[in-house]
Amino acid sequence: MIANLDKAIEACADINANWVCLGSGTASVTPANVRFQKAGDRLPFAVFETIETSSDGVILMNLHLESQADPVTIVMFGGIQITPDVKSPHFFRIRIGDNNQLICENIAPGMVVRTEEGATGRVTVNGVVIDLK
Repeated sequence: MIANLDKAIEACADINANWVCLGSGTASVTPANVRFQKAGDRLPFAVFETIETSSDGVILMNLHLESQADPVTIVMFGGIQITPDVKSPHFFRIRIGDNNQLICENIAPGMVVRTEEGATGRVTVNGVVIDLK
């Protein structure tokens, strides 16, 4: 998984603010006419209704948080489904696999949030407000 994450971070270097990049693996998206199929494909977050990755998929998002000027990088991996909530760049829902089952017992899907040193912010995931300090 570490090698997969390294490849994804390299493929998605320099993402625009409020954009999503497919780092590795495969993803299916709605609307269906959106091109998001190979590593390095990037689109604005607001374009998507859902993004669903394969068990080896990695998505990078560069999103502005509430009341913050600088965006944060969010790395999500494993078989997950991301649904933007009201098309806001800091509200989204995450679902893991079918019936919330883990797809791979050895490596659970996950999320990593990276901010610039000393930066704070807030992101809401599945209705839970997460303060970044």
